[in-house]
Amino acid sequence: MGARNMDEKLMKATGSEETEPVQKFKYNSLAITSMILSICSVLLALLPLAGLMGFVLALLSVLFASISKKQIQKSHSMQKGTAIANAGLIIGIIAAFLSAAAQAFFFALFHFFTKFMELSHIIP
Repeated sequence: MGARNMDEKLMKATGSEETEPVQKFKYNSLAITSMILSICSVLLALLPLAGLMGFVLALLSVLFASISKKQIQKSHSMQKGTAIANAGLIIGIIAAFLSAAAQAFFFALFHFFTKFMELSHIIP
C-alpha cells in the first residue's frame, strides 16, 4: 500500500494521471562479443605461435560486428550497441592485418635463422 501512495503522490506532483511506460534498451550480444574477440585477437596477434588464432578471432570479430550492425538496424532502436559493433569491426580489421604482418615477420625471421644456421655449418 505504501508504493501505491508514493505513485499517487508522484502523479499529483507531476500533474499527470497516466505515466508512460519506460522503454528498456538491450545491448546486442553479438556487438559485445565482437568487441571482446577483437581485443583478444590484438593480444594474440603479437605472439609467435598464437598469431594464427589471433587472425581467426579477428575474422570472427569482423563477421560478428557486421551481423550485429544489421540486427541493430532491424530492431528499430530496441537494441543498442552500434558504437560497440563499429569499434569491434575497426579493431578486428586492424588486428587481422597486425596478425598477418606479425606472422609474416616471424616466418621471415625463422627462415633467416635457418639459412644462417645452414651457412654457418658450411663456412667454418
